[in-house]
Amino acid sequence: MLDVLDAQEVERACVKEADYHPQATGNPERYRIEGVIQEAVASSTADHYISGDVNTLSPHLDLTSSDFREIKSGDRWSGAANDPDWDTYSSPEIESILAAYTAFKSYD
Repeated sequence: MLDVLDAQEVERACVKEADYHPQATGNPERYRIEGVIQEAVASSTADHYISGDVNTLSPHLDLTSSDFREIKSGDRWSGAANDPDWDTYSSPEIESILAAYTAFKSYD
């Protein structure tokens, strides 16, 4: 993972963490993977990275957490107004796109 980050000269990154739900058991495998990714990004040559759940990341996109969830569920987002394929993306793909935007917006 670290080799890939450095080879691609990643300058900014965002790790979207699982959202906390008090009644959910969670996903230990995802938590372990998130931890490995965070450690790799922190050890890489990236100038900036941010990690967090939807409540942490949303304000960096000038969104509420509800807006973030609605966009992730398929609602149109003004940040993707010029993307003709937006309607074809799955929820995980949209979440990845929002995280990528967050990496850049949180650095400003």
